[in-house]
Amino acid sequence: MKSLYFIVALVFFAACNRIRTEKCLLSDCPIEHCKMRKHLIDTVLVYPQAINIFKDKLLVFEPRNGNAVLSVFSCKDFEYLFSGIGKGHAKSEVVYMYDNYYACTDTSFFILDMNVEKEYFLKNNKVVYVGSTPLIIPDALNQLIRVDDVTYVTAGFTNGKGGEHLLYHDGEYTDFGEYPDLSLKNEERAIYNGSISAGMVGKQKFWDFYTYKDLIRSYDLQGNLLLEIVLDDDEKNVTMQNVDDRNFNYYKAKWNSKYIAVLYNAFFSADEFYKLGKDERKRELQLWTWEGELKRRIYFDVPYDIYALSEDNIFYAMNMDKPDVIYTYDLNEK
Repeated sequence: MKSLYFIVALVFFAACNRIRTEKCLLSDCPIEHCKMRKHLIDTVLVYPQAINIFKDKLLVFEPRNGNAVLSVFSCKDFEYLFSGIGKGHAKSEVVYMYDNYYACTDTSFFILDMNVEKEYFLKNNKVVYVGSTPLIIPDALNQLIRVDDVTYVTAGFTNGKGGEHLLYHDGEYTDFGEYPDLSLKNEERAIYNGSISAGMVGKQKFWDFYTYKDLIRSYDLQGNLLLEIVLDDDEKNVTMQNVDDRNFNYYKAKWNSKYIAVLYNAFFSADEFYKLGKDERKRELQLWTWEGELKRRIYFDVPYDIYALSEDNIFYAMNMDKPDVIYTYDLNEK
């Protein structure tokens, strides 16, 4: 069955499809300036590096913590409930947890420990281990997303060879997709064609938001490129700092079944962005539908590093330098 699956997949990948291209003028979607609510919490966090939502719980990832790497809070009143998942080599523990990977179902959630996806659920104020799935490819698992129980998509090889993505299904993988800029060579091809991928179980497509290009793309789960959206930001005026500097667009994304919430930079080149202090960076949050429609552009009133989006469209955010505060904004309000 595995061989048959990949024969069928390769036929799809090789097929010539008519790619739809659209232009998105960002100024057609006016900027909103919104104020988040501030919630003080007991200071049990040291250096939070990611937040995610599981049912009515807020999961705070602290992979640098020497003890439990996950703290659980109530989404209702932000009360600290308990912590779990220890550091170590036991099957229920983690050696190194990636803070940029998270997936969930109605009953459990998944994290990435090195190249092993581990499943957990919450019961009686404990984090309960369910099982593990090794993901074996001869490279790093960059931009990993889970699209069904045995299928994953990841970025292509870091040496720039092959397609811009890998489809990993039931222990086997194949590459697909052509990089936007084929003139680049070797590792630069993978780096400067890099994107932030958004996808989830139940969706028949996933999206790439490109870091160094004015471009968004959508693929189906057979590896066919469905849509290219070319961004036109007539308000963008970025000065490159040197000949090696780059345009810098998208750099972080979270999603639920309705929206993809992605951060966009309209003011600074790549070099300048990373030289700025946290409070100096202007964060534009864009809300895109899974059909590729830009719905909102928002500037919030406080700086934040990490964020999450609940299924009922509540935006949660934290500043890693202020681990005693959680910010929220109800995206249903306008």
